Amino acid sequence: MRTSGLPEAAFVSEQVNENTGYRFRVLSLPCRFLDQGSGACTVYAERPLICRTFPFYPEPLTGNVCLLPAQCGSQLDLLTTREPNTWSVDDYSSDVRAWLKKLWDEARARVDIAPKDGKEP
Repeated sequence: MRTSGLPEAAFVSEQVNENTGYRFRVLSLPCRFLDQGSGACTVYAERPLICRTFPFYPEPLTGNVCLLPAQCGSQLDLLTTREPNTWSVDDYSSDVRAWLKKLWDEARARVDIAPKDGKEP
């Protein structure tokens, strides 16, 4: 991660899907950027997209954003109106779209599949 100066291998591990044999990377838990004493994120200003949108998760296969409420416990408050100093999933929509495009471009390149519209990325 750029901010930490650590190599990606320091906070990401590789796993293999037993059904497909495909390899994928996942964040190692507990997050190495979480200060265990205070519970604060030590790279908050430069945190990855997945952390910025938490507890929402952009589902790569559908493009839909899913809520992961089990991760929040009693910390989850769903507001009916936009309050000052809060955020919405819509605030990150362009970042999520760019992430999904990059993810699918990389996946297509690995299996040599052209985009649905037939145009090269």
